[in-house]
Amino acid sequence: MNGLRNNLLLIVCSALLVGVLFRSFFSVSWAVLIVVFLVVCLAGLFSLKKKKAQQVIVALLFILAGFGWSSYMATDVCSSMFDSFTDEEVQIRGVVASEPASSGVRQTFNIQPIDMGIMIRGESNSILPFLKTKQEKQCFKRQKFRVSTDAYPEVFFGDLLSVSGKIQKPENFTTDFDREFDYISYLGKDDIYYTLSFADSEMVESSYKWKFRRALFAIKKSFLGKIEKFVPEPESALLGGVLLGEKQSL
Repeated sequence: MNGLRNNLLLIVCSALLVGVLFRSFFSVSWAVLIVVFLVVCLAGLFSLKKKKAQQVIVALLFILAGFGWSSYMATDVCSSMFDSFTDEEVQIRGVVASEPASSGVRQTFNIQPIDMGIMIRGESNSILPFLKTKQEKQCFKRQKFRVSTDAYPEVFFGDLLSVSGKIQKPENFTTDFDREFDYISYLGKDDIYYTLSFADSEMVESSYKWKFRRALFAIKKSFLGKIEKFVPEPESALLGGVLLGEKQSL
């Protein structure tokens, strides 16, 4: 029995890896992927009593699953979607999608857009009507922007903001140890391909979304405040990092 389970697990893992590998070399439309999936399922129905055929069908299904997941997560279009608007003044209405990090007189956070407009003659013109394909609309929903703005007014996770500034592509940089930090990939893992530095922000609605997660961040912030109150630096920064993974003070 254990041998059968191990064999099945090996087939599933190998098939997923093969699917991801195939996606690295070529891509197909979702329509083709769905048709192939239905054909494989139909073939599975005619081979219910054949053990080896079932294993082949399971392998094919998980190859398709790996291929489909890799296609869904692919950033081919998303990473260059707004390249034509680089250095243009934009206005983004969106939700703060990360815990803001304060550094001196600046605060940095990710914003998930609800609407985005290009500033033309002082007026914002929404780009949403120009997103024609399903992939473009999907990219817009997934995409976030890295925003750097004044430390005040202070924003928090889940706030609805209106942010305006010049859209830019992130660039890799050299650290103090003469090593290149891959900042592009670091942001790309969170679907962030563009930044707005020195942006202006305006609060539209506080606690607009993700109220449960916002409450968790509020508890974390309160706990860090207690640590800073009773434990001196640099021990408080170390304690916050160990207990809550807080990197800002470190």
